[in-house]
Amino acid sequence: MKEIKIKYYYKNIFREEMKIKILDIESIEDLDFSITKLENYHLKLLGRCLYTGLKDKNGTEIYEGDIVKTNQMHDNYCKIEFYANSWCFDVPNSGREGWCESIRTDAEIEVIGNIYENPELLGDNDE
Repeated sequence: MKEIKIKYYYKNIFREEMKIKILDIESIEDLDFSITKLENYHLKLLGRCLYTGLKDKNGTEIYEGDIVKTNQMHDNYCKIEFYANSWCFDVPNSGREGWCESIRTDAEIEVIGNIYENPELLGDNDE
């Protein structure tokens, strides 16, 4: 069975620091666990990112919302997204709005950040 994990990004509303929690499906389904327990400690949920089942060239797990560098996209920085029933690369500011390229099995990928902690890597300075 495919490994199902979700990475949660939280921001402490008082200290402006980021908290990250990765849970597998067994933890999520555990009746004793509640995501709201995390939110009770002055944390605001920023997003949930699903594990792709892929690892980069360094063995780092790749999640939706990760910012990666890949030879498949001419070493441009890309955002990992799930689009049209597959994991793909989205290259922001490419002039191709709504376009995403499926990840090939031979792609060399390196995770360099994520959209919550490093939006500037994609030219997003709205933070």
